[in-house]
Amino acid sequence: MADENKQADNDEKFNAAFQEMLKRNGLEHPEEYEKKAREYFREHGNLDDFTIVLDKQEETSAINHTEEGRQDQAENKPAQLENEQLIKDAWKKYCEDNNLLEPAFKDEGVDFTLYKDEAAKQKDDYIAKMKYESNGLNVKTQKDKLPDFTFFQQTAKVEKDRGMKNLKVESENPEFKALMLAAALEAGLSIGKEQIDLNLAAVKKLPQELQDKITKHNESIETQNAAPENTPVNPHAKTQELRDKIEKIRQLKNEKKYKEADELLTPEQVAEQKRRGILRSKSPKVTEEIRNKNRIAGLEKRQKTASEPQQKIINDLIAKYRGNNS
Repeated sequence: MADENKQADNDEKFNAAFQEMLKRNGLEHPEEYEKKAREYFREHGNLDDFTIVLDKQEETSAINHTEEGRQDQAENKPAQLENEQLIKDAWKKYCEDNNLLEPAFKDEGVDFTLYKDEAAKQKDDYIAKMKYESNGLNVKTQKDKLPDFTFFQQTAKVEKDRGMKNLKVESENPEFKALMLAAALEAGLSIGKEQIDLNLAAVKKLPQELQDKITKHNESIETQNAAPENTPVNPHAKTQELRDKIEKIRQLKNEKKYKEADELLTPEQVAEQKRRGILRSKSPKVTEEIRNKNRIAGLEKRQKTASEPQQKIINDLIAKYRGNNS
């Protein structure tokens, strides 16, 4: 009975500590964390220093950009970010290094506006309005007023520092998108198969070294898109194509469209059809001769990379299939 009471007490203490930990970390779906939390509680008797490390499955950040006059992103509940302080400290330092007004962060989440100085703030002449979410960032800028490139570099650096590996950018302004992607590329983030337009005026102003890096990236994407090895190949595709064409030829001949039927096969497919016809020959002698030719061709290919003992075996087989020995 005493053991049961002790267990009930422990369960009650664990449940209270567990709920407090969930609240402290802003976590949902408690079933995902309960097992590890119980193990920690048994060992330490509390969850004061118990930390949940969230898995970043994609580690992809999405930057959504709008301009003044366009509809803002939907107002979401401020995100509970595990790296809030990192983001805030990074932007404070950026403003200090670039002589900008120190950002005033809201009480919840990471939601702030960048201004050049107090006078600009009074007129709401902002550089950018920023709102971080768990997997990305909403940015709003003034129409026809792009921030300078250091802003894009800082944005990419923060995404990398908070553990992101890939960056996606959504913007109706091609120059904003190009600069954001260029900064991500410079920072070592993956931008997937996005290409950056080097003809844009804003991109032409970038350092030559970065433009060269963009050129290499664009060429790499073009090569990947053109490379046939990137297209999954069905090993039976050629056979199926030949079968389909032969069936079509039968149909055309039934319709007495002989010329169309004759033109349907490529020279290679005609040769393949003949080879298969010979292999299906009712003459055992003809069939065996063709098979031996194919065997010899395969053995000769293997001969080039074979070791000395293997070469002797291959030579004997070639002689056999050529009919030079018994």
